[in-house]
Amino acid sequence: MIFLWVFGDDVEAAVGHARFLLFYLLCGIAGGIAHVTSDTGSTSVLIGASGAIGGIVAGYLMLRPWAHVTVLLFGLMTLRVHAFWLLGAWIAWQLLNLIWSTETAISYWSHAGGLIAGAGLVAILRRPGVKLFQRHVGHSSKSRATNLTSTNA
Repeated sequence: MIFLWVFGDDVEAAVGHARFLLFYLLCGIAGGIAHVTSDTGSTSVLIGASGAIGGIVAGYLMLRPWAHVTVLLFGLMTLRVHAFWLLGAWIAWQLLNLIWSTETAISYWSHAGGLIAGAGLVAILRRPGVKLFQRHVGHSSKSRATNLTSTNA
């Protein structure tokens, strides 16, 4: 849920409050559909917001790939990286687990479904004038997490 806290408000600002709720729910539904269709014989219960969070990741990556994000490295030091490195690594990890994981309690298909839905939906639902793949973004007036999603690439 930290991904929702750090990246969700920027996606919400790009699409608007009501459309963000629609975006979030549709990404979650797409993740659920991907989970069900990946193993139609499964009797396991799917709980959580994995698909919706995957959508947030894809949406943020398409909106602000060059934004700087501060990450905690090995619990010892912080490092500022472009969002595309952090989120790209997360996406790569999901895809690797999708390919190689056997029985697991994590639905990587749900993550994949949310990612695909988020990428498509952010392009459709964004407000007029909001550009995709912004290289330079003005300073944010957010009081929280400003250092986590600092601007100016």
